Amino acid sequence: MSAMIPKRTINIVLLVVICFVNFTVLIFPQTSLNKINIDDVLDVRTFIDRIKSANNDTSPPVITFVQPDTDNITIKGKFYDIIVNVLDDNPPLPGNVKLEISNTSSSLFNGSMSLVDENEWIFSWGNITSYPNKEIYVFKVVAKDSSTNENIGISEVRYVYVEQSKSPGALNVLFYVIAVSVIIGAILIYYNRKRAHPSSSANIERVNF
Repeated sequence: MSAMIPKRTINIVLLVVICFVNFTVLIFPQTSLNKINIDDVLDVRTFIDRIKSANNDTSPPVITFVQPDTDNITIKGKFYDIIVNVLDDNPPLPGNVKLEISNTSSSLFNGSMSLVDENEWIFSWGNITSYPNKEIYVFKVVAKDSSTNENIGISEVRYVYVEQSKSPGALNVLFYVIAVSVIIGAILIYYNRKRAHPSSSANIERVNF
């Protein structure tokens, strides 16, 4: 017959195992597990707060011109960067910030601005020389935020004056020089031939004399 383990010994072993488990739980990564659980809770709360913010956002984006920062500036280059700051709790998504350029009589075009920084949007106005010169142009920006309410903000307007110089390009100058050179060359050839071949009437007069 096998020897029976005393009950007292079994109780002592169980007590040791329980103490060891409790000691391990207290010493080892219980704190990190608690931290992970807390972080998860915070992430959920942040997500819920963002949803509430998006649903409760009734304020339109605030748009401020960075360039031009004042009216009545003069644009003389072929390209000009128009820059604005757009502030909102739920910033606009790409494509939802648009610039309108018009003159004093009509709207010319609308262009989407590009996000270049956290709140900074830019539009590069090119080919300015293709538009009427020496006129006043009006800049206005419209932005729609990313909240569920899709609030729309409208900037103040900026008035600028476009004055492009009409100096000829390098290619035009080259054509002009070539044309003048051809004309001068033709004149010189004409007079040289005239000197080399006198008129027939002059020859007849010399013979009769």
